[in-house]
Amino acid sequence: MNKKSIISIVLSALFALSFSIFSFASELENNNSNYFSGSGTELSPYLINDAEDIINLSSLVNSGDSNYVGAYYRMTDDIDLTGVDYTPIGTETNPFSGVFDGGSYIINGLTINSTERYLGFFGVTKNANLMNINIKNADINTSGSELVYAGILVGLFNVIDETDTFNVEKCSVEGTIYASCTASGYSGGIAGKCDIKHGYLIFSNCHSDIKIYVESNRTACGAGVIGNMDANNNGFLSVLDTVSVGSVEAKSFKFESYVAGIIGKANQQDGSWSDLVPIDKNTSGESSLMVASNVYSFNGCVVDCELISDGRFSYISNLAAHATEHIVVGTNYASSETYVEPSAVSDITCDVIENRETLLSKNYLSDVVGLDFVNTWVSVFYKPELRKTTPYIVSRVINDKVYVQLVGFSNGNLYAAVYSGTDRMLDAKIYSYNTFIEEPKEINFGTISFDKIRLFMLDTLAFSPLSEFSETHF
Repeated sequence: MNKKSIISIVLSALFALSFSIFSFASELENNNSNYFSGSGTELSPYLINDAEDIINLSSLVNSGDSNYVGAYYRMTDDIDLTGVDYTPIGTETNPFSGVFDGGSYIINGLTINSTERYLGFFGVTKNANLMNINIKNADINTSGSELVYAGILVGLFNVIDETDTFNVEKCSVEGTIYASCTASGYSGGIAGKCDIKHGYLIFSNCHSDIKIYVESNRTACGAGVIGNMDANNNGFLSVLDTVSVGSVEAKSFKFESYVAGIIGKANQQDGSWSDLVPIDKNTSGESSLMVASNVYSFNGCVVDCELISDGRFSYISNLAAHATEHIVVGTNYASSETYVEPSAVSDITCDVIENRETLLSKNYLSDVVGLDFVNTWVSVFYKPELRKTTPYIVSRVINDKVYVQLVGFSNGNLYAAVYSGTDRMLDAKIYSYNTFIEEPKEINFGTISFDKIRLFMLDTLAFSPLSEFSETHF
């Protein structure tokens, strides 16, 4: 082989290598992710399909990768985190600053056992938007840290942008938080703490079903939605049309403890709030955030929480155990079974008190409170739930009568079967539905004593399963 041929081969190889590198770089530029489908933009968000995607997202954001910290994300399916040694998404150095849409799917089994400071599905966020996230069976357990910010959805939520509005909307959490620390502890069902230095943060149409215990040597804050809130300068926070049920206990060995159904301690400073993006315009057509009929710190909140506050100075309230003078309060509701009188002049509480069965009924929540049961909420056996995009079935057994709630179905056949403890089918019934059903359906199996029930919603024509529910009846 002559010298000219060798040079030609080498040049060809170098050209091919260069082209491959260029193509690879172009592919990365056009699609920033080797981990997710999508491009991370509003029109083409990164798609989160499974637990591995969540783990990758946490690693990428926490490392400060600019392609992921402020991107758009959307879940495409239910995700089970059971058994995952979970690391929260976002740190103090690299907070999550993007948009996360849970797609109304369910994140199940979130478990955190850690001595870190910021705990939740998200550890720390800044100027983030979170929507349609449903977290079930969460368990957060921490001890030994000096400071703790623990929430099932977010540990610490920062807002530092006076020109924009940020939202936590249609998010639900269910689970437990146990937090013990040597200094101060802030625990909330949805967020441990919200710090709004500039901007407007709105929690709307959220649902919290939690059991919280927080103890500390210094300040201890616990609440069904937000443990502690500080809104400074031009910052403002609203909690609207939000339901909080469960139990909250805070204990301070040396200082103050604050316990509430919505926010433990709410510090709203005076500021030029009209600079923020408003919800509506007033009658003159000019934008103004502080139009009393439109914007509140609290409005349409529903609370059914057992509350215990134990400290050298203890504060407790259904709405906020401490509230500054700039808090703007609309109409909020509490159950008579869990209502507590304010323990200090700085407390604010729900002004409408009803018995639990009335308060949590669909008619009351819809007609009196004003929750949207067409697009946002459903009511299942006196328990309001955020509407899911996929159909589901819920049942309750009372005195061997089965009550079935169908949500999100337009037509189909409901198949119900009951079984003995040895899984022998005892009886079965089938019902046809051709309209949207929201009220519970009673199915009477007579005097049959059964141990298990299985429910199927079947397609009318193909008779294929649309949804399945199964439970053991004790």
